[in-house]
Amino acid sequence: MPRGDRPPSRAARAPLLERDLYAPVRDLLAAQGFSVRGEVNGVDLLAVRGGETVAVELKTSLNLDLVLQAVERQKVADAVYACVPRKGKAMATRRWASLLHLLQRLEVGLILVPPSTLRAEVLLEAAPFDRAKSRDAAKRKRTALLREFHGRTGDRNVGGVHRTALYTVYRQMALEIAGMLAREGPCTPRRLRELGADPDKTYGILRGNVYGWFERLGDGLYGLTDKGRTAAAE
Repeated sequence: MPRGDRPPSRAARAPLLERDLYAPVRDLLAAQGFSVRGEVNGVDLLAVRGGETVAVELKTSLNLDLVLQAVERQKVADAVYACVPRKGKAMATRRWASLLHLLQRLEVGLILVPPSTLRAEVLLEAAPFDRAKSRDAAKRKRTALLREFHGRTGDRNVGGVHRTALYTVYRQMALEIAGMLAREGPCTPRRLRELGADPDKTYGILRGNVYGWFERLGDGLYGLTDKGRTAAAE
């Protein structure tokens, strides 16, 4: 066959439709000893093995509609799975991670079907949510949240505003250092700590120079860039 007449690869084909997901999921469950039927009283796929029932809802993307549908199926099935095509870029986003966490909390499993292989794979089991483990993680996040809250001076951010520089504890400490350098001139980290800068974070803030405010002048001295002088003035 001439090169120009080669059929497109699986990855280059049109996106998978809901009906394209049925056979891979059916085969996956059948291999585990389930009897499978499609479209049973509104359920996209119902699998039965002895007295065990598994419901699977098929969609082209993982969204709230699919989650709501899966939760509704929990009223009639022992285990419920959502199934979507595997999409590489989408799985690297924060939104995807949040959706996976939501599914885990709701005890809904997730099956993915890669367009390149059309072989269903279970990403999340429909298992009881580990609330003890979740509480430990939540405790760590709560501690960090309150540390950030109490570490700030005043309320300098507007809630709901995005894509703008936020006033954080880190930024607050960097501004304090910039203010000291504006008043005192070039200083060493040691001198800045003597003036009241954070004893643990000062050197890291100067060296990291996240905002481009600081410059090393030699002999351990640090000064301000033009951006730093503007920040200190503001």
